[in-house]
Amino acid sequence: VDPVAVAAVPVERRPWLAVDAVSRPLSTLPVLPVGLDGEHVMEAVQTHPGAQYLVTSGEDVVGVLHIADLAQLLEPDRKMNT
Repeated sequence: VDPVAVAAVPVERRPWLAVDAVSRPLSTLPVLPVGLDGEHVMEAVQTHPGAQYLVTSGEDVVGVLHIADLAQLLEPDRKMNT
């Protein structure tokens, strides 16, 4: 789900809105294979900057890495903008 698209929908319309109307295709997100070590994750993030990354195991999507979560992990004392 694209948070910007969701925010653009008036609250009173959200109960009747199909999820695919505010979703983005998975093919638009960079992919990180499960099991990468920290150095390789950082290389991938620097090579393909993005806000979210699909975490995959073979053909299966097993998670989504949000860059904000990674930043919080690396810099726990940093204030995050919300």
